[in-house]
Amino acid sequence: MAVKNLDIVQKDTKTYRLNFTENDVAVDITGWTVYFTVKENFSDTDVNAKISKSVVASGADAEAGIVRISLTSTDTNIDYGKYYYDLKVRQSVTSLETMLNGIFQVNKTVRQTAS
Repeated sequence: MAVKNLDIVQKDTKTYRLNFTENDVAVDITGWTVYFTVKENFSDTDVNAKISKSVVASGADAEAGIVRISLTSTDTNIDYGKYYYDLKVRQSVTSLETMLNGIFQVNKTVRQTAS
């Protein structure tokens, strides 16, 4: 597991591209489920997560070891401040592994509207 802090501006869109490799060779991740969860407190239930995304890897990207987690402006329209996140991968019914975790910092936006 790796620790990496993430920063985003409130209401921004963001896509995180993840590349899965083993010995510098892409791993076919077809059928894997990737979970991205952001919480205010570690003790918060999953239902009360500020952001909760899951993506099932498929297609040519999955065969090349690539999956993308996309956050919309609605997802990131949360109070600015410090949150906790993790990124977990389920390869099969019996496996669930945390790949990344850390601080998810939401910074205040200056502009309130997109127009």
